Amino acid sequence: MKYIIEEVKSGKGRYFRKIIKDDENRIIRQFDVKYTSCSTVIDDMTYYILYDGNMRIVESVYKYINVKYKNASNNTKILYMKAIKQLYEFAAICECRISELTIDQLNQFQYFLRGYETGSRVNSIYMYTGKSKKDVYKYISICQAYMKYCRFSNHKMLDCNLSNSVKNANQKNFNCPKFISYLEMEQILTFIDNDSSLCREEKLKYKAVYMLMEYSGLRIGEVLGLTIEDLKISTNSLGETLYTAIIRNRATDSSNQQAKTCLTVQNFKDYNSSEYKTKQIGWQEVLLNEETYYTVTDYFDTLDSRLRKDNLHPTNADCVENHEDKNFRNYYIFTNKLNNKPLNIKCLSNYTKKVFKACGIQLDKDVRENNLFHRFRHGFSMHLLYEKKMPASIVIQYTRHTSTRSLEPYNNPTNEQLGQLLLDLENENLTNSLDNLF
Repeated sequence: MKYIIEEVKSGKGRYFRKIIKDDENRIIRQFDVKYTSCSTVIDDMTYYILYDGNMRIVESVYKYINVKYKNASNNTKILYMKAIKQLYEFAAICECRISELTIDQLNQFQYFLRGYETGSRVNSIYMYTGKSKKDVYKYISICQAYMKYCRFSNHKMLDCNLSNSVKNANQKNFNCPKFISYLEMEQILTFIDNDSSLCREEKLKYKAVYMLMEYSGLRIGEVLGLTIEDLKISTNSLGETLYTAIIRNRATDSSNQQAKTCLTVQNFKDYNSSEYKTKQIGWQEVLLNEETYYTVTDYFDTLDSRLRKDNLHPTNADCVENHEDKNFRNYYIFTNKLNNKPLNIKCLSNYTKKVFKACGIQLDKDVRENNLFHRFRHGFSMHLLYEKKMPASIVIQYTRHTSTRSLEPYNNPTNEQLGQLLLDLENENLTNSLDNLF
């Protein structure tokens, strides 16, 4: 008998389908597993709800996230919801309650999260994107804490450790780089300039997207959510010109345009809240270098000029500032050339893979371990740490991390960088020794 688990996309969501086949590959039975998560806002508080297949609220999950973790950030609550939801989905696939999962099934759950064939009772699991080992550890820990909360004190989940086969899976990605160096970035920009398949507008677009991530440390969602009113030019007390971008969320943003460390916006009323107007809570400010700023504005001007010829305009975005020009209209900066909608992240991903291959930059295979776009932001952090030699306490002000501890996952120097660091220290010690002689 063969068991196949498929992940089926439906609208903006997804559900799982279990197919049971006999030895002659004939379908004996199949059924769908549909758990639905959503959020609702009541009195300025966001509540997270999990519904089972019969659209009944899973009360223990509701209490765990909204009561026990009442003061946690929305991002934390969303992560907990995702992990616990997958635990319930897997139990439903196994046709049992979460309290009845066996050790063998818990081992399968780890493979289920990784998104590939288990070689066990469930012969194949087809998922759109498997989770990295780091995320599997995180999900298992969340589920263990939830099981304790549910008073399943003797449950095997509490003793669950990642199996060696899961830990050692995907070893072929071991040497896959975690960040894009500035030298590789120069290769990328040169490739784009010479790509005959792109028009000038498209070249500017891709260069601007990559430059915002590599040279200013923006996340991909923050890039895609940028609007024309977010770009600023100012002068400091020394008369120097400063180029900045304001990072914030809008009600018109899609799920791919979210600034994950800023206040989540439910509707236009949130724009008037004190939280939304507070720096580091509702919005963040990022410094841009001059080249990045003018690459972005040059791209948008080229896009806008093309659209105006056809009496069109870029995609509308909510305007959240007061403007002297009462006719001011706000637009998202990055747009698909063909349909004039916000830039599609899958199209951007496909082109990025093309660029990486052309520049000899290794890609992850099968399971995403090193996020395609996050490698640019990672490169920004590494440049500040090892090229600019900034202390971590200063770097986090540029990367917008809350602490030096949260910066640690970005600290993955190459052997060359470690060697150069050691050489610099030796030269510094030699200089100090010579100074002491005289």
